Amino acid sequence: MVALPTKAAPSMTVLVPPRIYFRGGTSWDVATGNHWPTYDSAVAELNWAYLATQTVDGVAITPENYRELFPKWVLTPQTHTEGATSWRQPPSEWNYYGANSSQFIQSKTGGTTTTVTAGQIAYAQDPADPPLLTRDPIVGSPIAILGNASPQTGSARRVELNPGALWSSQIYVGGVQIGEPSDPNSPWLTGVVPEGTRMHSRWINFQRNLNTDGKVEIAGVGGCVFQIGLPTTGVAINNPKGASTLLSRMQTALRSAGVQGVQLRFSTYLTQRWASEEILAEIPELAECLELSSRRETSPGAYVNELITCQYDKLLKLWNQTPSMSKKKNRAIARVVGTVGIWDKGEPSTVPWQRYLPAVIDPRLVNANTGYAPNPLGCANARIDGGARVLSLDLGNTVPETDSAGQKYDLGELRVGIESGGERFEIGSLKPSAYAAAAYERTAGIVDMAIPTGVPLEGRLVLEAQEKRLYRGSSSMRFVAALAESADQLVVQTDQRGVYVEQGETGVINFDVLYNGPAPRRRTVHVTIAQYLRVSAPPGADGGAWQLVGSTLPGQTEPRAPAAYFPTPGGSSQVLTVQVALDDTGYGRGSFSFAPIEPGFPTYVFFPYLDSNPAPKLPEQIGPVAPGLTTLNAFYACARIMPFDDDLPAKFAECWNRTHSEDAAYEFVDRHIFAAYALIYPIMAGLVGSKQKLIDNNSGIQERTSAALRDNSAYLPITRELSAGKRAVIAMWGQLVDKGFTPSFDFPGDPQGATRTAPTSCVEL
Repeated sequence: MVALPTKAAPSMTVLVPPRIYFRGGTSWDVATGNHWPTYDSAVAELNWAYLATQTVDGVAITPENYRELFPKWVLTPQTHTEGATSWRQPPSEWNYYGANSSQFIQSKTGGTTTTVTAGQIAYAQDPADPPLLTRDPIVGSPIAILGNASPQTGSARRVELNPGALWSSQIYVGGVQIGEPSDPNSPWLTGVVPEGTRMHSRWINFQRNLNTDGKVEIAGVGGCVFQIGLPTTGVAINNPKGASTLLSRMQTALRSAGVQGVQLRFSTYLTQRWASEEILAEIPELAECLELSSRRETSPGAYVNELITCQYDKLLKLWNQTPSMSKKKNRAIARVVGTVGIWDKGEPSTVPWQRYLPAVIDPRLVNANTGYAPNPLGCANARIDGGARVLSLDLGNTVPETDSAGQKYDLGELRVGIESGGERFEIGSLKPSAYAAAAYERTAGIVDMAIPTGVPLEGRLVLEAQEKRLYRGSSSMRFVAALAESADQLVVQTDQRGVYVEQGETGVINFDVLYNGPAPRRRTVHVTIAQYLRVSAPPGADGGAWQLVGSTLPGQTEPRAPAAYFPTPGGSSQVLTVQVALDDTGYGRGSFSFAPIEPGFPTYVFFPYLDSNPAPKLPEQIGPVAPGLTTLNAFYACARIMPFDDDLPAKFAECWNRTHSEDAAYEFVDRHIFAAYALIYPIMAGLVGSKQKLIDNNSGIQERTSAALRDNSAYLPITRELSAGKRAVIAMWGQLVDKGFTPSFDFPGDPQGATRTAPTSCVEL
């Protein structure tokens, strides 16, 4: 264990007024060419074993012909099957020309805009009727997430740490802006995100939409939460004549002792493809596809998705007709609701803190034989303000929508209570009107409840619903637990949700622990950290589940081998238990290190327990949907062990020193580095698609691939799979360009450099 200083428990969060609410849409311009099985994400190369089985005009794709054949193959429709349903789609998938930009939508044609809709400076007395400020001057102002200011990129970037996973989305963001800072006469707020901090997808809920009308496609059934802190030193507020009460209250709160800054939190859900204004303007005929079935039975037990086949056909027609890269984009769009509030002392920047209420699944009520789905609720975040005797619940990603219209599932009455000393005390109830879509959109899912006199302020929070509302197939009207804090009321979170580790490096992850249980708070807790890997090893099929390292699942003949190990005194381990000392507030911090064994994507899952309890049993598998521990309710951090390319710089030096051939040097960097980027991410072809482009763009390539920019939204490649070894080769190539490929120059360190064998190629190195 690494001992780190403790910090005081938070006294404010975005759950404490003042709150500024916004809603609208998000745009995800993610590139889709780097998916399985085309791409071997662990080593960041084309999946040659798979491509050898693919043909163009009867010719298999190989390292000798891929420059010619791959572009044809990747845009050719193939039959794709999931379960009993099939359709036609190309290997490129739905947004081959994406640039991974991420932004709140600001329509230029009267469509979706993302703006401040209201605010709140006091707690609500009635959960269904919050005291909203809707005429404040800041209301109606646009809100934006931005890229870094230097180098200027304009847009934040969404990047998957693991391209083959569902649980590791990140947003590289440089700042947040509300209003128009160019106008000194209007109210606005801006904040800067420190480099090294990025947003991570939290509370990923794959039952966020129940899709009862069958019109919600693929990612649309999911939802998640993003959060970021903006330190006070980088926050600027313009409030002419103090006209904005919301901004005035924000300014006052920022002057409070210990406040770290401003915090942005938002939920994104109901994702749609083929629905952005841009793609509909280019292909208005996409509307015709909506008349087709997504599951038409063609024979007993077999179905075809005519809708998605039609969409791909029309998209490919556009891609083949227009040379314009911008017109080819098929961004995904999603709904968004969010809150801007105070980031207080002790709070992590990127994850909701304080009390954590995951869904409660009673295995006795899950009828697997008839396919009844268990409790579909996501988790909730909560805070008790003891002075005001108010419980604030964040239901931003909790209550699912039912269908493509976005109406909330009717859970009936929800009863909220606190368990203390073996008794349950009622705080109050939420009627459907308090969490329905209209209420949800007004306050981004935040609900305040007054705590009656006599109800203790310490204890385990539990939210109950009628059994029949949670478990389809049940007719019981009794109230059962729907959401609840864990029995030991321990929370473990980390701002280091995504960590990149190079060959030969040691990764370090710090984590925060919070105990919300009964006194005494000053105590020692244990946190077991276990390594999990995706059930199917890359570049295998996309998997939604994790497997415990060392376990053997059905169908496997060997225990799952690790991608990294925990260095320990006298050896190494695959499971590590850390002791964390908590202070009087119940807060503590721990740390662990890990060392790579091979390239890959280990997930580290935290299992906290009190010193008075036995160590928990580690599940061999963790899936995306309950029952059991899931990717929604587990505490975890993700790591990417970068490709092992440390030998490439020496090979490139040998290549140049022995040939002094400009063409041989280009062939080396193209084959080992740039060709894959130009083919998998065609948005990059304009920079790296030929030798002349590499030469012409050399200075920009050198700047934007610098290790100093790795946490910057301007970094290339945007997808962040460039290893230190390959980065060094790019720098060496840049040297040759700057020197005009002069034959008198040699790289140092090649003892045979003076002996010329004069080969015409050195790709085999």
